[in-house]
Amino acid sequence: MSRLIIENRSCLSDAQALYYVAHVIRQGRISGSSYCSATWWRNVGIAVYASRNKASDRLVVCDVPEAQESEILKGEKSSNEG
Repeated sequence: MSRLIIENRSCLSDAQALYYVAHVIRQGRISGSSYCSATWWRNVGIAVYASRNKASDRLVVCDVPEAQESEILKGEKSSNEG
């Protein structure tokens, strides 16, 4: 049996946050060990960050402010150029 810890640090209700967490879980574990470390919905400004330790998975739902969006996009642009 696995244990999930979900933290809702966003402006969403818990029910809405679970929608995004469920999406990440449905995608499955990457390389068989953990969920995607960061999944971002740019159109709604929401991200889910996942981490794993030996006892549990932690999924954190966060708001992504516009200022932070520009930093994310800057990183995506530089990684696509390399």
